[in-house]
Amino acid sequence: MAKLAAKVQKPILFTEYGYTSSDYATRRPWESERGAAENEALQARAYEVLFGEVWTSDWMAGGFAWKWFPNLRSGDRARDPFSPQNKQAQVVMGEYYGKTTY
Repeated sequence: MAKLAAKVQKPILFTEYGYTSSDYATRRPWESERGAAENEALQARAYEVLFGEVWTSDWMAGGFAWKWFPNLRSGDRARDPFSPQNKQAQVVMGEYYGKTTY
């Protein structure tokens, strides 16, 4: 990604990133393991690794979390397993988004 950003002389924006809160969430993150057991800790850890590896890179412009529900009330859990809202992953996201400076 660093080489591509340097070649085109532009930072890279992730149009979408996310992990389910279930077992095997990192195996194929673009797929939904609907039958897998719930695993909030793995979802949170996947976000920690993503942010730890790329968030502060010069080539990283940012990204959009999949799947965020703007009208979800505090304390409610989204039915979609991709949502990090009101789960351990939301705490991780807050820590990294809070470190962002412009």
